[in-house]
Amino acid sequence: MEKLYSSPYLPPLSSLIFPFSSPTPMPYAIELFFDSATSQGIQSVWSKLAESSGSHYMIENGVYPHVALTVFDLTAFPTAALFEKLNEVASGLTATALSSTGVHYFPGQQPVVYMGLEKCAFLFDAHRHVVDVLDRLGISSHEYYRSDRWVPHCTLAMKFQAERLERTLEDARQLPTDKPFQAVELALIEFSPTKLVWRKQLDSDKTIHPVFRPRM
Repeated sequence: MEKLYSSPYLPPLSSLIFPFSSPTPMPYAIELFFDSATSQGIQSVWSKLAESSGSHYMIENGVYPHVALTVFDLTAFPTAALFEKLNEVASGLTATALSSTGVHYFPGQQPVVYMGLEKCAFLFDAHRHVVDVLDRLGISSHEYYRSDRWVPHCTLAMKFQAERLERTLEDARQLPTDKPFQAVELALIEFSPTKLVWRKQLDSDKTIHPVFRPRM
């Protein structure tokens, strides 16, 4: 146990979830986090759309504004090997501004409204690297996060009834979509509720502070 926690790729012990072993798989996600200005803007959008959708899931579950690169299940706490590989991936990525493709939704009894993100080389590389890391460790990504099905996006509203979709989309589409989303960190989270397990700042050769704010 001491060897695991002494790894230079792990956060301080006080910020880690205590290691567990459970027959019930726990869901995890590897995500790109945004800069603080972008994140605050997205959180404002969540608050507005919570009124439209009737769902406060994003806020109440402590979700970080993000782009999910992959989602997977574990029956034990992540190993030092995973942290080390994620550290290598983050060290090879540069903070990048992502462009929006507008507001879209995934259909279903509980739809998901999201801001689509342009499929750029940065996103393809980040996604490919993290999925490769999991494959090499014998960890399977969920089906929708495999390379042939993955849709890069930032969730704006979820866990609401389908009859509220039209209103939620209408309100979401009143928001500006021409601001870049600055991806600045790679993170590993457990959910839900969201528990931050690991995060690392992406290497950056310049500082950019785009702002994404809803119209008042």
